[in-house]
Amino acid sequence: GWSVTAIGPARAAHEPHEIQHLSTLPLHTWAPDSRDHYILVRAEHITGRRLTSQDDEHDKREA
Repeated sequence: GWSVTAIGPARAAHEPHEIQHLSTLPLHTWAPDSRDHYILVRAEHITGRRLTSQDDEHDKREA
């Protein structure tokens, strides 16, 4: 998996047409239950790193 941070101005979606459009996108929450609140971020800076398990690192060393 990945850990990603996006920095930039953010706002909540309030307009019904905007929420309707966002609800059609293939977005999935990590937490159970449905969500109908959207935050839009205009990313100005993005950083991230790949997350690996100890097993992944062990397999790389053995190869």
